[in-house]
Amino acid sequence: MEWQHAVDYCFKTRRKWQGLELKQPGINTRHFTEYYGATSLCEEINRKTLKGFVDYLMDQYEYEDATLNRKLSAVCTVLTHAVDEEELDMNVPRRPHFKEYAGRPYYFKKEDIETICTQTHKTGLPELIRFAALTGARRAECLKVAVRDIDLDNNLIYIGGRPEFNTKTGDWRTVPIHDKLLPMLQSRCDGVPKDVTIFGDQWCGGHSVLHYFKKAVRDSGLETHLVFHCLRHSFATWAIEDGVPVRVLMDLMGHKKIETTLRYAKVTDNARKDAISSINY
Repeated sequence: MEWQHAVDYCFKTRRKWQGLELKQPGINTRHFTEYYGATSLCEEINRKTLKGFVDYLMDQYEYEDATLNRKLSAVCTVLTHAVDEEELDMNVPRRPHFKEYAGRPYYFKKEDIETICTQTHKTGLPELIRFAALTGARRAECLKVAVRDIDLDNNLIYIGGRPEFNTKTGDWRTVPIHDKLLPMLQSRCDGVPKDVTIFGDQWCGGHSVLHYFKKAVRDSGLETHLVFHCLRHSFATWAIEDGVPVRVLMDLMGHKKIETTLRYAKVTDNARKDAISSINY
């Protein structure tokens, strides 16, 4: 059963939710839809999926504990209702309380990225995947980057706006262009009008990105709780492992709270090995 079908069924048949599509239950379920994808299967939702959803909410919105728990509760309510009504056959994962999870956000290894890129046959998806993984940009931010936001002279990408094209919140930031992205960006900007988006015109919307990315992950044999937003987590994790200071990473990621960035600073096995190797004795 697809996630969106389960949501629609819940609003239609669960008495307490009827007519609340535009109220809090609707808002909470839409957040999971934008993370997981409307066409993704309910049967593949597990505890790791829910923990990944927490990572997404903390990174994207920097929510407080109570809000995180309400979002998780809405997801489990949809699944439980479908199971109770015998529309869905699965074991609903136990809802993690936010404070139970203090681990590092889920991320891809660098070799996983290349595996996914070779598995997909969707035109333009490998370039979008690499762009997200090497800039830390969110899915919506990737799709909004236009030719005018690529400053090839200064080797910078403007994300979320520019000084002369500012957003309402003024939350734009710059990320240096990685060498691996430069040829692709040069090709996509050459002779193209400034207001044309680098990736956005190839996609019907953000949900199609989630759909094809999920398929590529599944075809690669990777765990299905890994979603597009994990590319952003990967960027942050790789940066920390390579010694990027937390304050610099906070700026690159566009976080408002340093506590959000510090979640990536939990040491990995490789970091432990490097630390011991660096001790002269």
